Amino acid sequence: MRRMEPREPNKNPQNNRKEAKPPEEESARVVDLGSGEEVENAGEPEEEFLHPEEELEEEERESEDDRYRRLAADFDNFRKRTARELARERQRGRRDAVERLLPVYDSLAVGLLQVKEKESPARAGMVAVQAQLLGAFEQLGLHKVASIGEKFDPELHEAIQQMPHPEFEEGIVCDEARAGFVDEEVGLLRPAQVIVSSGPPAGQSEG
Repeated sequence: MRRMEPREPNKNPQNNRKEAKPPEEESARVVDLGSGEEVENAGEPEEEFLHPEEELEEEERESEDDRYRRLAADFDNFRKRTARELARERQRGRRDAVERLLPVYDSLAVGLLQVKEKESPARAGMVAVQAQLLGAFEQLGLHKVASIGEKFDPELHEAIQQMPHPEFEEGIVCDEARAGFVDEEVGLLRPAQVIVSSGPPAGQSEG
């Protein structure tokens, strides 16, 4: 019988194994349909597309939001416009009431000048009515213009005469012919008609 000799090991280990090839790097590629060339994908996620029904729901939600915002803006404008109109109506009503009452006040002032007796009941009654009218004016936001003893102010006073006065220096209001009034919202309603002092009479020193 023939004897089998042991085979010597292969001294070249490279022959016993296949060469290890590095794994190919995976690179996502897309094909440009226009040129047919492959281009590397940058790794960005693909754009998500909504289902037509989802798109319709999204548009309806946006449309509802837009309608709500327009409605809220319209209501706010309406509220502001209404407030301005109400303020104008109140102001107009106040002016109408004051214009109707001012002649009554003027008549009382003239009547008081005709009553010579300061202690008479008639004068006391007229003074009380005049004070009541002034209180009503105050509640309506109307204030009497200060005049006698004040420096003449062309913004508040209308000079109808200038005359010497023993007690007031030149340029000071010494008498009032008609009261003036200021509206706290619209400003001067009418100026006070006044007489302005030209200083003490000739030959009389001040004081």
